[in-house]
Amino acid sequence: MQATSIFEILPAGDNACIIGLERFMDGKELHMEMPMRASRFRLCLTKWQRGAMIQNAFADLNADQREFLMTGITPAEWAIMFKEE
Repeated sequence: MQATSIFEILPAGDNACIIGLERFMDGKELHMEMPMRASRFRLCLTKWQRGAMIQNAFADLNADQREFLMTGITPAEWAIMFKEE
């Protein structure tokens, strides 16, 4: 289930798009480049919103990219939260 609010999907070259979302935890607006056209992203997003598991709807994305869509947490933030001491 989608826990972030995607507010923009912008084309970024031939085979990429920039996704803007609002993180549900703190309302922070974040952006990440995704390796697919904006039109393909919209189709995948519709599948996810209609109940498909994110790994099926966005099969071309890696785990970090899918986690960003679900939670708004970036790979850098995960590294800080779970760094080894």
